[in-house]
Amino acid sequence: MSESLLANVKNWADLFVDFCSRNEWIGSDSLFMLTPSFNSKVDEYSGVIGMDSASFKYVLMLLTTYPLAVIFSKLPNPLFKNVFSLVVGLWMMQNIFLGQWIHSLITSVISYILMLTLPNRIMPQTVFVFLLSYLSASHIYCMYVNYMGWTLDFTGPQMLITMKLSMLAYNIYDGRRIEQLQTPTKNPKKDSVNKQRMKFAIKTVPNPLQYFAYTYCFATVLAGPAFEYKGYVDALTGEAYRTKTSNGGKLRIPPRAGPVLKKLTMGLLCVVIFQVFTPHFPIGLIAAPETIAMPFIPRYVFIWFLLLVVRMKYYFAWKVTDGSAVLCGFGYEGKDEDGKHRWNGVETMDILGFEFAENMTGNTRSWNKMAQNWLEGYVYSRTNNSLTATYFVSAFWHGFYPGYYFFFMSLPLAQQTLRVARKNISPHFMTNPTVSSVYKYFCVALNSVVVNYMVIPFQMLSFERGTLVW
Repeated sequence: MSESLLANVKNWADLFVDFCSRNEWIGSDSLFMLTPSFNSKVDEYSGVIGMDSASFKYVLMLLTTYPLAVIFSKLPNPLFKNVFSLVVGLWMMQNIFLGQWIHSLITSVISYILMLTLPNRIMPQTVFVFLLSYLSASHIYCMYVNYMGWTLDFTGPQMLITMKLSMLAYNIYDGRRIEQLQTPTKNPKKDSVNKQRMKFAIKTVPNPLQYFAYTYCFATVLAGPAFEYKGYVDALTGEAYRTKTSNGGKLRIPPRAGPVLKKLTMGLLCVVIFQVFTPHFPIGLIAAPETIAMPFIPRYVFIWFLLLVVRMKYYFAWKVTDGSAVLCGFGYEGKDEDGKHRWNGVETMDILGFEFAENMTGNTRSWNKMAQNWLEGYVYSRTNNSLTATYFVSAFWHGFYPGYYFFFMSLPLAQQTLRVARKNISPHFMTNPTVSSVYKYFCVALNSVVVNYMVIPFQMLSFERGTLVW
């Protein structure tokens, strides 16, 4: 019976793949912003530097967002900025992902229709389920046609669109019931959650230009950061920069050169490290026979280094796009106690916070912070604080390789173990500053060992390779 079921599933999968193949012309015929001369030059230079064309174009466009962000920030009003954001974002999507860009259009159009037409009580859940289902089908399709392979495809931007549009749907939902959120309850935690929801709530669905400009914002469409619609529109209107002492004049973007240069420099440093070491230390070496044959400690140190190198590509993309978003004017958080302007509102990654975390909570809070905010605000807090639901959504959002589920389903046990340890063991090492400092460094080292061990299946993808290395 199981063989029959598997055969039926495979037949359905083959039919689905065949359907997608026969309708690829829809995406190909929708490329109204394709620039062949640009693409041919990219193809020429990508061969010279040893990168595939799509990856080189991706990196090039990430860096191009900086001069584009300067232009964007100088535009005189929200209308011009929305048009610029949309046009440039569409151009990037079409020239990098070619016909695959159509998936972002399909999901954004259908989501917009659902936001406009569905009753408020079911609208956000329906939009969320639709977006996650479409993304899941996309992951399954890519896994089926290219199992264990990797190409730069549309699923990356699709993951970001899933976050942005599901957040927007709930923001609209909250805005339509703002009076209910404003009513105090007898539960301080619930009041705190409602206060946070009011912060991002919007009462009406954005008009089509605003909606699609936010969806395809050129500074965030390729690698994030996926932040709230309210943050986007407030930056365009200048409301994000309003202070108690602001007069009635034009609200100008505060100075941000320092944070932008810091993020860009960090991103470029990470990509240099990745490009230098990856040819000699590819991630596939983790499961190589010669690695498996090493003694445990040298093997683990080697694997730790390989995982550090592979993280550099994520650090590069996230830091560069964070800087571009700040240069546009997004992510302003006011001034700190010393009067310095803070631009951390759209920070995706705290590299040092992740690499030197004392516990897994520190790792979680530092890694892909925009995704963590999305999971916490739109999954965890909307499912009665269910960790199981949150981890399953996170796993579905990433894809369906078994390694993802090994990793995400092992997190609750590991976190609970560390909580018990902190409660029962840590107090004994807080007797004096010297002992406390030594214990802190020990926790950082131990946490790094545990986290890097747990993440191995995530990188290995398959059950066989993940368990082999484990």
